[in-house]
Parts: sequence; structure tokens; C-alpha cells
Amino acid sequence: MAQPGRKDTQERMLENARRTVLASGEFRTASELAKFLQVDSHKLNHQLKVWKDCNEIFSIDGGTEGELFPKFAFDRNRDLHLSDAIPQILEIFGNKLSRLAIASWFIADSSYLDEQPPKDVLQADPDWAIDAARDEMEEVSHG
Repeated sequence: MAQPGRKDTQERMLENARRTVLASGEFRTASELAKFLQVDSHKLNHQLKVWKDCNEIFSIDGGTEGELFPKFAFDRNRDLHLSDAIPQILEIFGNKLSRLAIASWFIADSSYLDEQPPKDVLQADPDWAIDAARDEMEEVSHG
């Protein structure tokens, strides 16, 4: 039996990452987010477009579900506001990571964050999450 090629391995890894991200329950459609945040869906749709255009939020392709946004990106203590750390983290990642890689980073445990996923420290310690993003990019740039 032939060994799978590098391309097959990469495709499997991407598909596994996609499945893990989608199974996390952390990414929702705009209408689901509106219900979760208890805000008007038209207002949220407009705001999501503005934020995406300004690179202040990201989305992933949910396949048949459509575009999915991270529910952890929102500061639930303030009406329809993003966590202050999200735009800063996206700026740190720039175009160096795919949206799926960014989504995976947010939900995976991080040794930099004492084995917590970055999404879990956004509210309590946004600066720590930002530092973790810088650390991640340092690792990426050093191979």
C-alpha cells in the first residue's frame, strides 16, 4: 500500500483542525450569535461587516452552515462590544496565519497560558492573551 503523500497529510491535518474548531461550539452564525448576545440580528450583521472590514473580528467557513464567528470574541459585560484583545491579536497574526489556524489557536490549550486556551483568558486577562499571541508568532517565525 502506498504511503500518503505530503499533500494528503496536510489535507487531513486541515480537515482535523476544521472538525475540531467546528465541534468546539465556539463558532456561530450571525443569527445564532444575535440570540446568544440577545441583540438585534440586523444590527449585529451590520456591525460584523464593519468589524470584519476593519480586521477587528474574523470568521471561518462553516461549510453548509455558512460564515461562522467566534462567540468568545464578545465582551458579554458590554452591549455589542468585542473583547479589546481580539483586534490586537488579529493584528499580531496579520496575514501569517489562516483564519482556521487562528481559530485553532484560540481554542487549543496553550503552554504559555498555563495550559488554558486563549479564548478562556480573554475576559479576565486580555494582556496575557495578547502576549500569548506574540509568543505564538515568535515560534512561527523561528520555525
